[in-house]
Amino acid sequence: MPDIQFEEIILSENERQLNYFVSCADKIEILPNLGIMKNNNGIINIKPIKNISYTLTATNKTQKDSSILSIKYPLPKQKSKPALTASVTQGDANDSNGISNYVEILAIFIIIGIVLLLNRIITKNNKS
Repeated sequence: MPDIQFEEIILSENERQLNYFVSCADKIEILPNLGIMKNNNGIINIKPIKNISYTLTATNKTQKDSSILSIKYPLPKQKSKPALTASVTQGDANDSNGISNYVEILAIFIIIGIVLLLNRIITKNNKS
C-alpha cells in the first residue's frame, strides 16, 4: 500500500506550500489542477483565492491510497496573544541549572586561588 504524507505550510495570508512525501507508489496525482507529479516527494507553492481541497492519490500495481488536504482562505483570524515576557531567576541547589552555576562560580574561585598562589611563589622566588 502506498504511504502518503500530505501537509500545508502557511507562508502568508495569500501563499501556502503543499508538501508531499509518498513511498511505494508508481503514480502520484494531485487534483484539482495540479496533475501527475514526477517525483515521490515535493513542494508546491500555491496562492489560494478561496477555500479548496486537494486530493493526492498514490497508486502502485496493486493498490491505491488517497489523502485530502483542505486549504482555508482567508486564514481564520487569530486572537492576539500577549507579548512574551522573560524573567531571570537564580537557581537553587536542587535545580540542575543552579548546580551548574555553582560549579562555574566554584571553578572561577579555584582559578583565582591558583593564580594568587602562583603569584606568591613567583614573587618569593624573585626575592631569593
